Amino acid sequence: MAERAASPLRAQILDVARELILSKGYAGTSIADIAAGVNTSKAALYYHFSSKSEILSSLLGEHVADFRRLVDAANAGRLAPRDLLAGYIDRLAGSGAEFTEMCNDPSVQQELSRHDVADMEASLVTALAGPDADVTARVRARAAVGAVQSLAGILADEGGTLSDKARTELLAAALRALEG
Repeated sequence: MAERAASPLRAQILDVARELILSKGYAGTSIADIAAGVNTSKAALYYHFSSKSEILSSLLGEHVADFRRLVDAANAGRLAPRDLLAGYIDRLAGSGAEFTEMCNDPSVQQELSRHDVADMEASLVTALAGPDADVTARVRARAAVGAVQSLAGILADEGGTLSDKARTELLAAALRALEG
């Protein structure tokens, strides 16, 4: 399996699949589309991935793992709320911009449920609000997380790249939501 993971064709399959999913949606992208985009056979594609779902899982995996590391650091108390929100912004704004865009696809959301993303988001809320938070603190924490999740729209406004000024404003808005 290590040979498969290191294969240039495997990386090319992922690149083509990412582009197709972003342009046509997950449901609108077929294995045949991906194979044609890579100029290979479906059999060659199936050598590297057992299904379209496995391709999507591979595309999402790195982003989910990065998000999980952030949540784990937050749960361990290693991040102040400002650092937690800044880290969340940076993860979503980096290579996560594509991840954020893919996550708006309802078909992709089903795959995300297998990765416990909703549970990780709930953990972020708990880390921001505190474990024994009252309703006010939980609402503010959810509003702060929601502010950060508005990043997809901000990236669209900014031409796909988060400027320093927009990042500063987004972090400030999230902190205002958290602090009330």
